Amino acid sequence: MLNVAKRLQSTTIHGRCFMMSADHKSYQEAVLALNSLQSNAADIEKARQHPVTDKRAALADFERYMNRTGLTVSDLKRLSIIHVSGTKGKGSTCAMVESILCKHGVKTGFFSSPHLVEVRERIRLNGQPLSYRQFSDYFWLCYNRLQESKSEMDSSIPPYFRFLNLMSFHVFLQEKVDVAIMEVGIGGRFDTTNVVPPPVVCGISSLGYDHVALLGKTLKEIAWHKAGIMKTGTVAFTSPQADEGMASLVTEAKAVEVPLHVCPPMADYPPPLPDVGLAGEHQQNNASLALQLCKTWLQRTGREEPDGASSSPEGRVQTASVGQPTESVSIDVSGDASYAAERLTVPVAQSFAITPSMRQGLASVRWPGRCDVVKLPKVTIYLDGAHTVRSALACSQWFKRAAAEEMTEKGGSVCRVMLFNATGGRDPKSLLAPLRDAGIQAAAFCPNLTVTGPSTPIDMTNRMVTSDGVMALCRKNQSAWNTLHEQATPAPPEDSTDPGCRPVTAVLPCVQDALFWLCRHQNDAFQLTGPQPDTRLPAALQSADHVQVLVVGSLHLVGTALAVLRDCCNIDPSER
Repeated sequence: MLNVAKRLQSTTIHGRCFMMSADHKSYQEAVLALNSLQSNAADIEKARQHPVTDKRAALADFERYMNRTGLTVSDLKRLSIIHVSGTKGKGSTCAMVESILCKHGVKTGFFSSPHLVEVRERIRLNGQPLSYRQFSDYFWLCYNRLQESKSEMDSSIPPYFRFLNLMSFHVFLQEKVDVAIMEVGIGGRFDTTNVVPPPVVCGISSLGYDHVALLGKTLKEIAWHKAGIMKTGTVAFTSPQADEGMASLVTEAKAVEVPLHVCPPMADYPPPLPDVGLAGEHQQNNASLALQLCKTWLQRTGREEPDGASSSPEGRVQTASVGQPTESVSIDVSGDASYAAERLTVPVAQSFAITPSMRQGLASVRWPGRCDVVKLPKVTIYLDGAHTVRSALACSQWFKRAAAEEMTEKGGSVCRVMLFNATGGRDPKSLLAPLRDAGIQAAAFCPNLTVTGPSTPIDMTNRMVTSDGVMALCRKNQSAWNTLHEQATPAPPEDSTDPGCRPVTAVLPCVQDALFWLCRHQNDAFQLTGPQPDTRLPAALQSADHVQVLVVGSLHLVGTALAVLRDCCNIDPSER
């Protein structure tokens, strides 16, 4: 591949030549500059008190930023786009789409959020994050153009997420990707990823309650935002939804004349069913959505499967977007007068013969931090970024099953502990409730910091919170967990080894100290960076042969834990 910097040096925009600096600024300098685009805690509080009433303004502002860097919305027509929104599973779905199309020989671009360990993870080419050099070069290309195009009328620079969204368009256009897979940030309708022209195909993963202050408190309102990515000229697929959400999706699809189909269960596809590289039963719905998106993209772009699986009449089972659905699902809207007496239905997409490249893509997909497992001597770390009630329930089911299987394998005494953090105004009690019966004997609560002090990696800098604020949230999370157990079990006697008694809890200043407290009797990889914890672990946990640690509540927490594992245990998250 050509050197990015050399190619970009000759780029001309609106008749003006923008040259890259000869001495390329480092990746670290780029991330520091990017971090300066984060809103601080005071700005966020001010925005909460005075919310923006015209949410469409964000898209108009974003178009101006694009223009200042030399792009127009028309330029994005050169991209072949798959656009995915949803509450739960949209990132996993996109990762499956990326993996399947890579196995098909397609050059892929993938924009996602948030990142786990390094910000360059958010923009991927052919299944790999941008290199440090690529990220730095593209960052300074966009940043410098925005700085040079400032005027008295427009001197702003887009905030963190929008800047990366803008940068992703430059990357995908310059690198000439065959497909751009765009994961929505928040919502969909007014998300800046939605500046794109009609996608080739779009998908909506499972809906739930998240970001309710922005999207609304009902599934109908939330679905309206998610449905905003559907545009005339595209086709759309959705995972199965509750009636309230599905009715809203169907109504919005009709308004823009987009054929919408609900994905069939994986059991409906011709056997043998494929292996899916991501753990958890909920990934089956994501896999079906990914298959429908890939099949439709391949058909609509004129790319046939290379293995000939679709060459015979009986093998060519078309997706419902281009064929005739065999059945429809009725939607109960009797409780909503706004639908009058209208009978709403949504057709079920046809299943089809899953080709070898699709099977390989599903089997090899990797999406760290989602039902993820890292094994250390005498310690197993289970990581899941579940941060909604439904995802917490799915995480609990996965953890209990996987942990029980490991206990059977290990034998001896095995104890379960938890590291938790919930942010963003989410209700910790509702997230923790599904985990109450998971056999947790000790729970640590900490902010999303690798270590105490100023040594947190620059990729994980968060200017949107204060240190006092995050510690107060940790205490709130601890209180919610304690309350759940006080309601269910009596206070344990001192040094109790009875797992039915209430688990001990502690608030720690960082993830490394939390892992030290939870695992120090089984593994000495984690060194204490702050004050010695006051809370004593139960005797049974101190003497356990093996400890299972569930890290849950936030993708940011999971990313921080992966960074600690990288630094303390030499485990590279990108190479597992």
